[in-house]
Amino acid sequence: MSYFYDLVNFVDGAGAYEDVLQALFSTPFEAKVLKDENRLKDCRYLRDKFGWPTINPGNCLEVLIVVARDMEDILYDDKHGNRTVEWFWLMMENMGLTQYTNANYDEDAVNDIIDMFVQRKYKTNGEGGPFPLRRPPNNQRRVDLFMQMNYYVNENFTYEYNDLEEFEDE
Repeated sequence: MSYFYDLVNFVDGAGAYEDVLQALFSTPFEAKVLKDENRLKDCRYLRDKFGWPTINPGNCLEVLIVVARDMEDILYDDKHGNRTVEWFWLMMENMGLTQYTNANYDEDAVNDIIDMFVQRKYKTNGEGGPFPLRRPPNNQRRVDLFMQMNYYVNENFTYEYNDLEEFEDE
């Protein structure tokens, strides 16, 4: 159980969201799209980092954390520092899970949302999942989470190039 609390602390979820995080932790992630197997491999890396046995498949909490870490790798900015936790809670908000604090926990509703995520029952534009898009290039249910995250980043974030040197043709 200490691994669970390591993850809870990693995402700053202690106190208010432990029930939702426990539901995510208790639900195995199923790779419904081939490349999502890579997220399960990332979960094994995360478990190695915390010294947890890697014999079980990854769970939904671990998968969301590793995807948040991937998002931070893409969006890292020295001015803001590491925002992995922010990206994790953005996905939780997008999925509709942030309304279920411990004081407002609804087990059936939370399990329905998690099932929608695992079984890819969210809308084809990603609504109901971690990465809803206004203009999806294709059916997001058929796209692996890493690519969904990339589409979401491209649609919702701009990059600042102020610190890059400009090269002139000689």
